[in-house]
Amino acid sequence: MGTHAPSTAEARIARARGTAAEAIAGLLGCFDSSNAAELLAAADALEALARQVAYGQVLAAAAIDRDCPAAARAPFRNTADFLQARLRIPRSEAKRRLGVAGKLLPAHSLTGEPVPAGYPRLGVVASSGAACLQGLSKAMDALDTAQSILRGRSWPQQLHPQDSELLGRMETSLAEALVARDPDFLSPLVKRWLTLLDQDGTAPEESELKHRQGLFRRGEYRGLNHFELWADPAQTETLLAVLNAGNNPRSSGNSSGNRGQADAPADRRSAPQRQLDTLVSALAAALSTDSLPATGGHRPQVQVTIDYRHLLGEIHSRRPGRSGSGGAAAMVSSAEFTGPINPGTIRRIACDAELIPVVLGGAGEVLDLGRRRRLFSRSQRAALFARDRGCTFPDCTIPASWCEAHHIQSWRDGGATSVQNGALLCSHHHHLIHQGDWQLDNRLGLPRFRPPPWIDPQQRALRNNYHRLDAVA
Repeated sequence: MGTHAPSTAEARIARARGTAAEAIAGLLGCFDSSNAAELLAAADALEALARQVAYGQVLAAAAIDRDCPAAARAPFRNTADFLQARLRIPRSEAKRRLGVAGKLLPAHSLTGEPVPAGYPRLGVVASSGAACLQGLSKAMDALDTAQSILRGRSWPQQLHPQDSELLGRMETSLAEALVARDPDFLSPLVKRWLTLLDQDGTAPEESELKHRQGLFRRGEYRGLNHFELWADPAQTETLLAVLNAGNNPRSSGNSSGNRGQADAPADRRSAPQRQLDTLVSALAAALSTDSLPATGGHRPQVQVTIDYRHLLGEIHSRRPGRSGSGGAAAMVSSAEFTGPINPGTIRRIACDAELIPVVLGGAGEVLDLGRRRRLFSRSQRAALFARDRGCTFPDCTIPASWCEAHHIQSWRDGGATSVQNGALLCSHHHHLIHQGDWQLDNRLGLPRFRPPPWIDPQQRALRNNYHRLDAVA
């Protein structure tokens, strides 16, 4: 049996594989160098090579789809399935290569007529290896959407010359961006183009709004409530304006906003936690105004029912089910919407709330219904706003209008409702102070905080100078 003589094509493929392997090995060898310029040049060359290979894969998929005999693909439903089996690639990748080829490469119709490439400018970028296929796919999807928008306002479903010119300008803009920037840069650029083409947007129908728009409470898990929110662009902008206020980078414990406070504790909350605390603070501030609609003839308020002894008592043990009043169950109080609520939480709310005390007897009967009472008057709040200007906890940036008034010496311990005995705290830090580990005093006229010994063994007093940068300067 004679030896098989390789054909010209087989020899060419073998030489190409050897050359490619040698080139890749040479580039990989550069990564053992400590020369930064050499490392970066090798990485650039390797990336350009990978892009050219990816474009070659698109050419291969198109050629197989066009020229591979049908008999070779007979067991498979379509070319994508054949490519999946032959090349051992995911079917989604095979479909992506065929889809890119259909838009970037010229073709022929069933009658043999030449069909120009759908997006020739992107085709030039792809063939030069200047952009990755992910970016090219994103650009083509955006152009497809733009065509749908332009055809939707044309009749009969054909592009006007002006629209074709506009689409060409968009393609050129995206192609230039792919050459100069990374694919992620395409997202805001695409959004601008689509907004330009369809400035009114596609408004959702009333049925879709009823089905999707709104705030949905999905359930509770281990003391955390799950909400889902669908909002229109105007509502989203308002929400983001509030939420972003809580993500001010200067609110971090690593901020340099409070000069001279190197010992201030870092804010270990995640960004979502800070956003939630900011939103709750803003809503709490709204509850203290007259701008919300009345409910049953009364302003909105948080109403809880609690045994009087537990309101004034202190929970000495943090273990569930024990309290400082003879071991009675801690969960003895109830909020209007969320049900049972810990007395410690109620004491924190009671620092700065309109209280409607409902005194209950042993059988749960109402013995007395007290009158509504605001602990800090408007004038006292105004004085606190002028003095503190925001949350007084070190490094916190929450403004005064979103803060709660806190008794430095608690009301249950005989603390006076006065400016001298008051301090503004945001919801998060108000909760922190009520845990009892941090100490707060106002002996020098401005609130000062002493951290627990495990944060600062010397427990040096800290002050928030963020809202008083003019005085610090």
